[in-house]
Parts: sequence; C-alpha cells; structure tokens
Amino acid sequence: WQDLTGSQLHERLSHIKTIKRIRLMTRGEAFTDLTDVLKVKNLCRYNTDWTFIIPTRAWRNKHLKHLIEMHIQSLPNARLYASIDPSNTLLEINDLIISGWSTAFFGEQSLDFMPNPIKCPKTFNKQVEIKCSNCNICFDPTRKDVQFKKH
Repeated sequence: WQDLTGSQLHERLSHIKTIKRIRLMTRGEAFTDLTDVLKVKNLCRYNTDWTFIIPTRAWRNKHLKHLIEMHIQSLPNARLYASIDPSNTLLEINDLIISGWSTAFFGEQSLDFMPNPIKCPKTFNKQVEIKCSNCNICFDPTRKDVQFKKH
C-alpha cells in the first residue's frame, strides 16, 4: 500500500475479467493526509474500469473531509462511505448527508438517525448466495445509508 501507484495496480489487475470491484482498506484507514488522498485519486484514475468502495473515518477531520470531497468524491468510480457509530451526532450525520456522503454503520443495534438503513443481505441475513460481486447495494453511485452486521 505504501508504494502502490495507479499504474502498478492497473498492471496487476489487467488480467481479471470478472466484475471489477475493489474495497480499499479492509483494515486501517485509507486517508491520513493529503498524500493518501492523492494516492487514492491516482488509483481510481488509472483504473477507471474498476469501482472502488472506500469506507473511511477520515471525514471526522474537517481538513481531510474537505480534501476527500475535493479530490475523490467526484470520481465516477469512487464510492465513499463515511463510517459512523453511536458516538456520532445528528448534526454530523446531517452534514454528511448534505455533503452527499453515503454512510456505513457496523453493528446490530438500531440508530435513531438512521431510520431506514439498507441492511447488507450478506452480513445481516447470511444469504450465502449474495456476495459483493453480485450485489449492487454498495457499488451503486447513489447516496445511501448501509448497515452491516459485521466487518
């Protein structure tokens, strides 16, 4: 991850013919500074035939949120998800919605500010036939609130 470039990723993925989807950062955070934001931008721009889902908690930092919105949010193959939890306020959630961010919540409890989340059929309903490669909930470009039972 530290040294990966968009062209290197493109070369490594060029032989894959299936549905082209990548989830960044299954562990850790994609965005810690401007360098990371520009790296993700480079990955997305060199791999336009791939869709990137990018869950992040970096939106909590106003400066990083602004950089992500400026460089990543408008990319047609980037799907940003603000990772939220019960500590988030209604004001923060409303700001995310107004700013066009989708949200992702991990856990079984209901959240008052998420009255009608889309529950992930893979993690919530244990539908083994449902996989990220054949489900379009998270990869669809429209703003939404998704609840996952687990990571």
